[in-house]
Amino acid sequence: GKEAAPGQLQAQELIETYNFHDHDANTEIYGLIGNPLEQSPSHQMHNAFFKKKRINAVYVKMPLLEEELPLFFKLAKQLRIRGLSVTMPFKEKLFDYIDCVEEKAIGAVNTLILDEKITGANTDGQGALDAIGDVANKRCVIIGDGGASKAIAFEAKRRGAHITIISRRAQNLENIPEYDILINTTPVACPIDLSELLPRRVVMDINVLHTTTPFMLRAKALGCRLIYGLEMFERQAHGQFLRWGQTLSL
Repeated sequence: GKEAAPGQLQAQELIETYNFHDHDANTEIYGLIGNPLEQSPSHQMHNAFFKKKRINAVYVKMPLLEEELPLFFKLAKQLRIRGLSVTMPFKEKLFDYIDCVEEKAIGAVNTLILDEKITGANTDGQGALDAIGDVANKRCVIIGDGGASKAIAFEAKRRGAHITIISRRAQNLENIPEYDILINTTPVACPIDLSELLPRRVVMDINVLHTTTPFMLRAKALGCRLIYGLEMFERQAHGQFLRWGQTLSL
């Protein structure tokens, strides 16, 4: 048959990924907002979970521009949207649309619960630190200063780590401090000088799709323990399911 037009779904994807045959007038809507969203595997993981748990819900990607946010949130409850994942570039830009936040000090959200009010939460830090394990008294250097970096730093500090955050725009990327754990949160290849990598440390890259980057290959060659983005992604998604539990009938 003919290919679907851009933005439209193939019939096979509707059935196999979105569980189309299981939907009815009572199906609740969850989704991902941000831009761009093409590379995100969120819809696959969340819809598989709904199918496994026999939950009458669907999870869809909702690419938005920043100027579309006011209208989107005005319509969200009318559209039966009960929960949202939030990705770049909106993690730090939604506070005007949220009624309350679990941890406002983080300064970013990646999860919204839409009930009588809109509640913001952040599971990025929990997901990353659960993947890493014990960080108490460890020196943790985080590359990048966006929403995910803030959440990871907040949770790592809460668990007893000593934190240094380095912006990818910083001038000192060729002279990073001593560390036990190095985390790249930038959306592109890690910008530090790879000769700065230390042997036998813990190295994490939160990018989900890119696992064979020069950064991770160099860390592997140095005998480091590698933690890939998918390990964090799965754990932060579980945190979202728990937050949505009040509306999901888990």
